[in-house]
Amino acid sequence: MIERLRGLRRRREGLAKEKMLHRQAESARAARHAREAADAVEAHRQSSALQESTALGALVGQQVDLASLYRMQGNFDIARAQAEQLRQDEARALEATDERKAAFASARNVHHQRLKAVMKLDELASELNRRGASRRAAIEELSDDDNQVPRSGAR
Repeated sequence: MIERLRGLRRRREGLAKEKMLHRQAESARAARHAREAADAVEAHRQSSALQESTALGALVGQQVDLASLYRMQGNFDIARAQAEQLRQDEARALEATDERKAAFASARNVHHQRLKAVMKLDELASELNRRGASRRAAIEELSDDDNQVPRSGAR
């Protein structure tokens, strides 16, 4: 009976381990996605700064008309909107990363509990086997003693 229970608990532990590994992979993917989103924000920031610098540098020493200022302002507004969208994407990716990490931690705790349950049953089975071996040795010794005692009338 203990062996059947141990087998069931081993299967549950195996399933918990698979789930934990799956959650770990999801967590790693979410972290990678968050890093990529942060890199995209930084790349856009650098690109926008370079474009602004280039656009403003082109205006130095020249007569500027209102249409070119509006055009430049429109480009800056578009870049700002793109940056905001990228920041929102990054925030969502970080939130997803936190959720995946929490799911992984929960799965790791469940696996640990299941592993402890299997280990307890292993210890119990080992203890029962040890006790059984002592009993078998005692029974064997008694049976040897019975075989060695001369029977009366058996001469």
